[in-house]
Amino acid sequence: MACAPPRYRSPIALRQFPNVNERNRRRSGSWWLAALLVLLVASVIAAWPDGGQPVLAGPAATGQQQANASSPEAVEIAGAVSDNRVAVVEAPPPPPPTDSVTPVTAEPADFEARDWLSLLVVDVHQQPVAGAKLLLSGLRKQDDGSWYGMRGDPGAAVTDAQGEARIDYTRWVDIDGRAAAVDLQITHPDFIPFHDSTFVIGAEPRRVVLTKGGIVRLTTWCKTRTLIVRDVEITTDHRARLGDRGWQREPDGTCTTTRLSPGPHFVQVRHRSAELGATQSRIVHFVLPERQPLLDIDVELRPLLTMRGRLAAEVPRPVVGGHVALSVHASADGISLATEHEAPIAADGSFELVDVPEGSGQLIAWCKGWVSQKARRSLAEIEAELPAMIVGSARAELAAARHEADLGAPCVPDTSVQDLVVAMEPTGTLEVVVTDTQGRPLPGVEVDTSPNVYWRGVGSTIFPWGTWSAATDAEGVARITDLPPEPDLFFGARSAAYRLRQVDRDNMPTAVIVSGGVTRRELVLERIPE
Repeated sequence: MACAPPRYRSPIALRQFPNVNERNRRRSGSWWLAALLVLLVASVIAAWPDGGQPVLAGPAATGQQQANASSPEAVEIAGAVSDNRVAVVEAPPPPPPTDSVTPVTAEPADFEARDWLSLLVVDVHQQPVAGAKLLLSGLRKQDDGSWYGMRGDPGAAVTDAQGEARIDYTRWVDIDGRAAAVDLQITHPDFIPFHDSTFVIGAEPRRVVLTKGGIVRLTTWCKTRTLIVRDVEITTDHRARLGDRGWQREPDGTCTTTRLSPGPHFVQVRHRSAELGATQSRIVHFVLPERQPLLDIDVELRPLLTMRGRLAAEVPRPVVGGHVALSVHASADGISLATEHEAPIAADGSFELVDVPEGSGQLIAWCKGWVSQKARRSLAEIEAELPAMIVGSARAELAAARHEADLGAPCVPDTSVQDLVVAMEPTGTLEVVVTDTQGRPLPGVEVDTSPNVYWRGVGSTIFPWGTWSAATDAEGVARITDLPPEPDLFFGARSAAYRLRQVDRDNMPTAVIVSGGVTRRELVLERIPE
């Protein structure tokens, strides 16, 4: 049975990290540095002649503020894909709370309030594009690089005959901050899909330019190149954001599209019929040149496979609650394409993954008390992925650094393997002691964690099995078992009357989960103001 694990989602703050390489957290600066800076500024102002004020040289506003202040016209945004995160603002840690309630902001958060984003969608000739579909699926705060899901339904709109549209979004991301940027997607049958997950919002209308790509013609065949297969399902890489309907079926049996941006892409084709059975291509990599009117791609369909394996002998039999998941994927130049497959593990430790395409990928396994060991790629594999512009000692140093940090699911070099043995290790346990600001234990508080599995070049997802939360007992202790070993596991807690303190909301607490061990942490909650 095929499955698609969810994207990384912290159950505490609804934070999502699109790629494991982007998993950055803010580190607070030293408070004494901030205090020293304040003293220096105060001394300069006090010593200024005639009580005058110093004149600041250069722009004092942010780029967006300058744009809004300098021109009332719409701001033009190029139609390129951007998956960058909002810059993280460093700040000294707040002082420890002195009472049971910490003030949040001068203005209370209003979770029902919504604001409007006005957009003008045009083509490269500045002509309005009517009928373009707009979707806001997420938000970002000014001082936080994380992605937050929109409360309620995602904002949606369609441009009118003048290419204009207004789309609403929730004003407050959470109790600590307003929305500063949105995750904006724009699609139209005649243009390359536009996507910017850090689209900066503002009061002024924003202009988005949609562009057209070259013609890509896809020919799918099976057994022999003369046997053209017409009824196919096409999947492209995540950056293309082009579904199967984005391809036009031509009378000669080929499929064409003009909605792919120039640059590297991946494509995979599926077909199932009584004549050919269940077939699927390998993941095919191609590059669409900047200026080329037509690019032809040939794709071969091959029969789907059944992959067989078993857990290593150190796992006691019978195996309890076992699952295995396989990601068959390819990645390069910051893009990827993957298919996911899942199966139960039998009591004797064996498993079968059916309808798997030819290719390579990674596999994870989990059962009561045990989880598959993480693996490190070789230096040669990592160096092969580095850009050609990185040479010499810089290339070796970067490869070595990535080699030390790059732990992920075990690799499967060939999905046709029939006796794969999965190395396993004991799981770990997290115990969290939850108290209020007076040190009293808090029973009935839900403690959540978000263990991740890392698919190299693809991203990270929450580990697809297990119960990753527990309620505190009468002593304020919550115990979460069967966790995969993790050097930086996020965790938090919540209840109807209590919440994390400001310092923990700004920098989510983490724990080191050790194979076969118990990690004990403490967490202090503050009462929610009425």
